[in-house]
Amino acid sequence: MDMNGGFIGITSFMVTEGGRSDELGFALPSNLVQIIYQELKTRGHVRVGEIGIRVQNITSTLARGLGLSQDWGTVVSDVEPNSPAEMAGLNVRDVLVSLDGEPVTGLPQFNASFYSKRAGDRVSLEVSRSGARLRFDVPVLENSDEESDDPINSILNESSRVAELGVMGIPVNERPRSETSRRRSKSGVVVVAKLDHTQQRTDLAMNDLVRSVNGRPVSTVKELRSEIEKYKSAESVVLQSNATAG
Repeated sequence: MDMNGGFIGITSFMVTEGGRSDELGFALPSNLVQIIYQELKTRGHVRVGEIGIRVQNITSTLARGLGLSQDWGTVVSDVEPNSPAEMAGLNVRDVLVSLDGEPVTGLPQFNASFYSKRAGDRVSLEVSRSGARLRFDVPVLENSDEESDDPINSILNESSRVAELGVMGIPVNERPRSETSRRRSKSGVVVVAKLDHTQQRTDLAMNDLVRSVNGRPVSTVKELRSEIEKYKSAESVVLQSNATAG
């Protein structure tokens, strides 16, 4: 609310430390909230647009692991095959500079931009790639991702264990055919369980697909372990993966 009681937006994301409310915050503006409200009222869900990429905030660890020229900003972490983004020429490791002329300040702001996009719209993306600035005009599609409720039908054994990550995994081609057909990548290691009583803590979740370690592709659990074992505990290791919803 503003000083006159007028509605100006809704807080959608906040970075806090120790539960305080005076840290960095992000809000959806009132005009965007109105669009979302009308979608929910008339359709019961929001049709969010997409172009076929996943992005994440750049950290110092990520920058070292991927050899990026900066340790801040937002980077493309995945490009869906045959998507508008791939057709336009976007690549993994492209650092986002602007979207429709507005600087990309972080992941929440980038995602919020697509709440107002609909199938048939276009977005203008400027990226930094190996020091060069490139601009792409990309058509927007309606997001058609669906969550999978299929059970895991794999028998796990000691060879599935990746103790360094605190998980158990299997090659993606060993998943049931109905699940594999929905995945964008045909190679990699799927997380099928989290190990109990382990000191290793990662952001990996059930059904995440690990595709590479510091840019080196992996297709089996043995390859994944082998790549991770090359690095010492203090070194940066970046896993490229597709999240569950992807």
